[in-house]
This record gives sequence, structure tokens and C-alpha cells, in this order.
Amino acid sequence: MDQVENKANNVAENVSEQISKVTSISFKDFVSSNSLISKVAFTLLVMFIFFFLLKFSIAFIPKLFKESNSPFIFNGTIEGSHSVVVPQDPKYDNAIPIQRSVNENNGIEFSWSLWMFLDDNAITSGNKNIHIFHKGDSHTLNTGENKIFHKIAAPGLYLDGENNNLLVTMNTHNSSELEQIPVSGIPMNKWVNIIIRVKNRRVDVYINGTIKRSIELNGVPKQNYGEIYIAQNEAVSLQGSKLSNLRYHDHALNVSDIQKLVQRGPNRKLITSSAMTDNSSSYLAFDWYYNDIY
Repeated sequence: MDQVENKANNVAENVSEQISKVTSISFKDFVSSNSLISKVAFTLLVMFIFFFLLKFSIAFIPKLFKESNSPFIFNGTIEGSHSVVVPQDPKYDNAIPIQRSVNENNGIEFSWSLWMFLDDNAITSGNKNIHIFHKGDSHTLNTGENKIFHKIAAPGLYLDGENNNLLVTMNTHNSSELEQIPVSGIPMNKWVNIIIRVKNRRVDVYINGTIKRSIELNGVPKQNYGEIYIAQNEAVSLQGSKLSNLRYHDHALNVSDIQKLVQRGPNRKLITSSAMTDNSSSYLAFDWYYNDIY
């Protein structure tokens, strides 16, 4: 029985050896031959590799030089008591131009994200609302009860000076009124993540990754080309407070994006507001915008 097994093994080894030799010889002959088939096959292989690399280059290389459509306005932490204006005119070195949103099948969509550490000393009885940031211009609008907002804000974010509520404001195409979205119960003296998510007329406000408010505006949000204003306060300020990682996204963040952003946390590296400030005039005139408002 053992002899039969040994013979079978020897036969199998010999067959395997012969097949290997034939395969090796055949491949070498094919490569070294000058036949038409081998030349065509080699040419096709080279062309395939060339077109693969070309397609990869077209898709990837522009991304290395393209400016982000979802830029950080600042990546780090700034003191809430320092006012900052971020210009939109690309001729300035510290400009951070905001591209228009990605308009999907369901309409306009974009998001803003921010980390805040709000000191409760900013809240005292009788205080007006405290400015956190807005995109628009510097003209203010007094709505009564010592509440002052900016006329052009898409969006605007304020802290109610009398309690720990936030106010989100938004200009829309169908209304001359500045629409307001109150968000109550914001934690004080700890880092809090705020996300303003816009999809068509729907505005969602997330606090620490959890949706806190969701409303439908009277009209589609009206984006603008104005500067980005941060902590524009006079009599009152965000003294003792901090802001981190203000970022614009040209699309509506999905749930997974929001959770990753919250898990990442704020960038606590302190940056000076003077490096971001610019006293230049507005990039574009707002006459066309005011004509629609009044």
C-alpha cells in the first residue's frame, strides 16, 4: 500500500514539475517573441496603465490645489472678548471667502459649526443680546426690549443677555423680517458644540450632537457676500468666554458627520484675534440687499 502511495506521489510531483516548466517556458516565449499577438497584448497593457494613471491624476491632483469649499473661519480658540472681522475679498491675505452652498435636488443647503465656552458672568439682568457671530454686514436692527440684531445675517448667532438661551437669525427671500429661532437651556461654563444646519427652508440647531430645534422658515435662506463678524459687542461682551473652530460647510451635515465633529472636540490652542482682524471696507455693496428688505 505504501509503495502505491509513493508511486502516486512521485507521479503527481513529476506532473506538477512538467506543468511548471511548460508554463514558465510558454510565458518566456510569449514575452520574448516578436509575434503580432504579443506586441498587441503588450501595447494594450501599456495603454491600460497609462489611462488608469491619467484618470487618477485628473481626479486627484486638482484636489491638492483646490481651496476648500468648507473652510475653517478659525481653527483654534479665540477669546470671546475680542472682536474679529474676517474679510471676503480674496485680495487680502487673511480673507476666507465663503462659496455659495451646494444646491441639491431639494434646494439650498449649508451648515455652520462652532464650539463655545460661555462664562455665566456674561448674563446679567437687563443685558441686551450678546453677539457671537454672523455673516452679513455691520448695520444693526433694534427690535425693541433692548434686543439688537444685525439687518443682514445668514446666519446670525446671539446669546440672550438675560438667560442662557441662544438666538439664531436668518434672512430669507420671501420675507423682509429677520426670522429668529430661540434655543433654550444652553450649558454654561463648559464647552458646547453648536451646529446650524440648513436644508431648503428647514433649519436644524444641534447642541452637542443632539437636535434641539427644527423649524421651517417662511422662505428660502438668503445667502450674502458680506464679511464674517465675530463677537461684535460694545457695552457687554463675552468676557471670560471662548470660541473655537468656527467652520462653514457648503452642504447639510449628516448625522455621521455631526457625531464625528462632536467626538473630535474643540481645538483649545489659543490664537490671537489680531491675526484675523482686517479693517478693510466691505467686499461687495449691499444696496441690492437693502432694496429687498425695505
